[in-house]
Amino acid sequence: MNVSTLAKSMNVTENDVNSLLRMVTDSIIKDGMTDHVVEMSEQDRVNTIKAYVAAEVKKFSSFCMTLLTNQEKKSAFDQYMLSQIKG
Repeated sequence: MNVSTLAKSMNVTENDVNSLLRMVTDSIIKDGMTDHVVEMSEQDRVNTIKAYVAAEVKKFSSFCMTLLTNQEKKSAFDQYMLSQIKG
């Protein structure tokens, strides 16, 4: 399955899928799991990737909830985003 098909089946954009893939990959690298994942059996690799995806979705969901419920953190995030846009 390619990214376009996956995105359509999930009713999200290709950018959303690519962002999730980047987050999962970054976490695997950060945890020093790269070689381990490559050497795993296919079933273990599938289970590991599923666990990383679930963890990343949970982290992102928590981040979104924080922006919705904590005005101070939302303001800090908004200010950061404005500074990034302005260059």
